[in-house]
Amino acid sequence: MNNLVDSVETLDRNDYSSLVMAGIGGIGKTTAVLEIARKNKDRRNIFFVHATDGESLRKSYLYLAMQIGHEYLLKDYQGRDLYNIWRNNTSDEKIEKFKKWLGDEENQSALLILDDIDGVKEFGRNPFADVPDQAKNILLTTRNPNIRLGDDCKIIKLNNMEVDDIVTILEKVRSLEDEDTEDSLDVNDSDVLLSIAKSVHGHPLAACIAMKYIIQVQSLDDYTFAGRDFVSMLSGPDHKARMTFLQYKPQMPSIMETFIVSKERLSHPQGPAWSLMEVLSLLETDESIVDFKKFFAFSNIENTEAFPDFDILGLRKEGIMPLSHQIEEVSFMERTRRSKPLRIHLLWAECTRQLMGINRMLSLIRQILTICYYSTTAVSSNSDGGESMSYHYYPHVKHCMKICRSFGISVSSLKMQKEIDMLVHSLTA
Repeated sequence: MNNLVDSVETLDRNDYSSLVMAGIGGIGKTTAVLEIARKNKDRRNIFFVHATDGESLRKSYLYLAMQIGHEYLLKDYQGRDLYNIWRNNTSDEKIEKFKKWLGDEENQSALLILDDIDGVKEFGRNPFADVPDQAKNILLTTRNPNIRLGDDCKIIKLNNMEVDDIVTILEKVRSLEDEDTEDSLDVNDSDVLLSIAKSVHGHPLAACIAMKYIIQVQSLDDYTFAGRDFVSMLSGPDHKARMTFLQYKPQMPSIMETFIVSKERLSHPQGPAWSLMEVLSLLETDESIVDFKKFFAFSNIENTEAFPDFDILGLRKEGIMPLSHQIEEVSFMERTRRSKPLRIHLLWAECTRQLMGINRMLSLIRQILTICYYSTTAVSSNSDGGESMSYHYYPHVKHCMKICRSFGISVSSLKMQKEIDMLVHSLTA
């Protein structure tokens, strides 16, 4: 946070005039800019705008214009009836006068904060069309890590929080939620707090909701072991309980709502990019284990009619790239560094699986396991080739079966052919 504040404080003294703060939904962008505004409010004019679409952005600008008022925005009309001129100005004229005023010398250090710029972007339209050119210093927040605001723009990426920082959030929410929490509640145990922190994978919104959920909901079943039970629930087979947690909204957007906001920002929310997201949520995407792109690059699919989702499962690099770019733009997948491959946040993978439902999941898992089997057996006559293909595909088999267990799905319910069943059992026994 201190680095962010320092970047803003030196905006008007650096070779960049705008900051873009990027990060996945719920990672803390709005909280960060509000803290920046609080720390800067005595040093410069600050204008904060949060809009969900073009019309709400227009209303926000109009609200700011009305707050500033005619005495400032009509100073070029001194000596005339300013109030009467202001009253006869249309809303659009007032907005334009506000934008023009942002360029005045008195606003050289002023900061315009546009929170969640993605919300006002219409597909095919420049997302910066409504950003005032006159503003000297601009701070944007976005879920799109590839967004740019001119050449003089600095990008700040908010990554997942460290475990110790998540523990701090859990402790703060715990104290605010229930100051009289009994010592018997296990969220007072440091080891339990640590396990809860690890279970939300560095996501601050999920951490806030998790503590509230444990105290308000989970503790109703067993007050003493509520924290432990919560962690077990997240990794256990009760997918309906996990969905209840994902949809829980204690005076703040739920995790699932945050996820759906990104889904609806896809150019086609039920289109190919979403279908690819469904597939990726079932594959192993941890780059330390396997490069998931090799699943598509080397897949052996001869009888395409046997694969209802061949249009996605049969994609090669040139087909994957534009879809993965769309997925990255809405923050479904992210890179820890620019040189690192894309990876799905584990919470988003769970949200995707929950939304697709059991039947859709079963269909995709059958197809994925079949591809893994034939892509490895097709080169079995060449031992080196077989070992190489196993390296690329067996991690996906193990991951699919881990997901099946988390949804209470047995291997027999997949109704696979005998040879594939044998492969699955050999890898997961």
